[in-house]
Amino acid sequence: MVVSYYYILNCYIHIYVFFFFFFFFLLSHFGT
Repeated sequence: MVVSYYYILNCYIHIYVFFFFFFFFLLSHFGT
């Protein structure tokens, strides 16, 4: 159970990091 929970948490962290960098790329690309 602990291993599966850690695996799901790791996936969520990767998704959040991906969206953060994607949002930062859009922000720097449009240059508000």
